Amino acid sequence: MRKIRIFDIKWDTTDTGNESDYSEAEVKKLGLPSEFTVEVDDDFDPENECSDILSDELGFCVFRCSWEVIAQTVVIPDLESGQFGD
Repeated sequence: MRKIRIFDIKWDTTDTGNESDYSEAEVKKLGLPSEFTVEVDDDFDPENECSDILSDELGFCVFRCSWEVIAQTVVIPDLESGQFGD
């Protein structure tokens, strides 16, 4: 599992889908966050899936955003039993 911080989010709150119609005032009025943190599986592809997760969670499309991995969970095997996991 990884924890990803998504930031510099440019929300699509327009009816046109045209980024030139972007309004920061509208984003604030709707209460949309400027950043979002989410825990995802290791196979999550931030380049292709960050905007999907934002729209799924908050109901608005995204023109663009930036992201960074802020935590990674590492599974350490139990050496005595040879088992992985909790």
